[in-house]
Amino acid sequence: MIFNFKKDEYEMLVKYGDFEDLEYPYKLFPETSQIEINNKDVSMFQCIISNISVVYGMDENQNNMTDFGYKALDIYDKVYFQIHNE
Repeated sequence: MIFNFKKDEYEMLVKYGDFEDLEYPYKLFPETSQIEINNKDVSMFQCIISNISVVYGMDENQNNMTDFGYKALDIYDKVYFQIHNE
């Protein structure tokens, strides 16, 4: 499955996402801001995005989500809807 992102979303995922957690090969396309994930790894890709919001998207007290965290959740929603609309 190929996911299309805005340039800043793509850069965020590539910089903070732990793609080593994926079991199957994936492809990054920086020129088009696309990421291709094996269909068997789609759930793990969603977990990677969710982890970005929790690990990097909380304030110093871990009580409130930052704008960065909300941006990660917006990306998660985008991926979720693409998966369920295909």
